[in-house]
Amino acid sequence: MSWKIAGACGCVAVSAFVGYCIYFDSKRRSHPDYKKNILLRRSAAKKKTKGESGEKMFLKEMSRAEACIMQGAVDEAVEHLINALCMTSQPQRVLAAFSQTLPASIFEPLLQRLPPHFTGMGPSPMGGMGGMGGMGGDEFEDPGID
Repeated sequence: MSWKIAGACGCVAVSAFVGYCIYFDSKRRSHPDYKKNILLRRSAAKKKTKGESGEKMFLKEMSRAEACIMQGAVDEAVEHLINALCMTSQPQRVLAAFSQTLPASIFEPLLQRLPPHFTGMGPSPMGGMGGMGGMGGDEFEDPGID
């Protein structure tokens, strides 16, 4: 007899818990700011992963370029540096850093092979105008996922 009572109490407790979960979920979803909060959370998560993957790709291309420079393969190094520039949302800032850190034997071929929007002429496909403007925002951009 006591097992039947314990089983019945257990069923009532489980039913009450499931009912409470359903009630709480319906209240949560009917809240006026629910959809806005969900969209904000998703966009923040997307920006975070987008920035991380862009930064990883940028660092990967930079390390490949460095390895090519060490081996004396200037053309391959320039190609990897251009790929690294494509990963950033502000290529002019990175290009300015390259001009100060890279030797002229690598920087000159890099400038010759760059598309016009990287050298500060006209609008950039990464956003903003060319030149050193637009100092705010994320430094890296993942070109593959939107």
